[in-house]
Amino acid sequence: MLGRLQDRRGEPNLRVRLTAALVIVGLVVLTAPIVMIPIINWLSERF
Repeated sequence: MLGRLQDRRGEPNLRVRLTAALVIVGLVVLTAPIVMIPIINWLSERF
């Protein structure tokens, strides 16, 4: 199983790296609004 996820040097292949990058970007995009809502509310009350 691991042989298909790694290249000859034992590093992750391009497909695994792209999948991981997409997962990270997706998590950032999904969690950014949750983080921004309290900040926007605080700023709107303050100014």
